[in-house]
Amino acid sequence: MGGKHFLSRASWTLVDQCVVSGGNFLLNVLLARTLSQEDYGEFALFLGAIFLLRAVDYSFISYPLSVRLCVVDDQERPRLLGNTVVLTMALSLVLLVFNRRQLFAR
Repeated sequence: MGGKHFLSRASWTLVDQCVVSGGNFLLNVLLARTLSQEDYGEFALFLGAIFLLRAVDYSFISYPLSVRLCVVDDQERPRLLGNTVVLTMALSLVLLVFNRRQLFAR
């Protein structure tokens, strides 16, 4: 019975991933056909930047928080969450300064 349950859950996970990936692929094909080369290039760079920034956030903030938060005692929890807020604000300020420099460079 356990094997069937695992297979059922794994198959729904696979179906979900196929739907999301297929939708992303179809959206990119549609945008590539309808947008100009310059506009699609800007979209691709923007999407790549979003993926990169999300990977940085996940690597330095979200994943360490999810690992530590489940094992830390209740007295350390506010300090850990406070440090996470500080790290998030610091990353946001760095990105804001970088973005301002890019905007004024044009």
